[in-house]
Amino acid sequence: MKKIIALVVLVLAVAGGVFFFLNQNSGPEKQIIGTWYDSKHDSTIVFNSDKTLEVTNNKDESRDGTWKIAGKYVKLKVSSAASAKAELPGKDEKEVKYLKIQFNSIETVNSDFRVADGTFEKQ
Repeated sequence: MKKIIALVVLVLAVAGGVFFFLNQNSGPEKQIIGTWYDSKHDSTIVFNSDKTLEVTNNKDESRDGTWKIAGKYVKLKVSSAASAKAELPGKDEKEVKYLKIQFNSIETVNSDFRVADGTFEKQ
């Protein structure tokens, strides 16, 4: 009987670990990682797993920066350019399919590097 109980506990522990791993990878933070493209403005943002990013505009100029999840937003800080944010989908939507990114216009005016607000889709 002890062997059966130990086996059941082991199976439940493995199943719980698999469930935790699968749910952890499906969260918005994991879904953000990758390359996102705004075809209207020909701009690209690459979100890296170490919370760094690279933004490339339509003139093939690029800047690096950082990103973080803050509540229902993804917040971006781009070096020598503008900060920006995008609202994550609501609780009913489990997948991040696009990001409508809005750049802080005050900071953008004071920079040589321009990136327009846009809808970025994951590539």
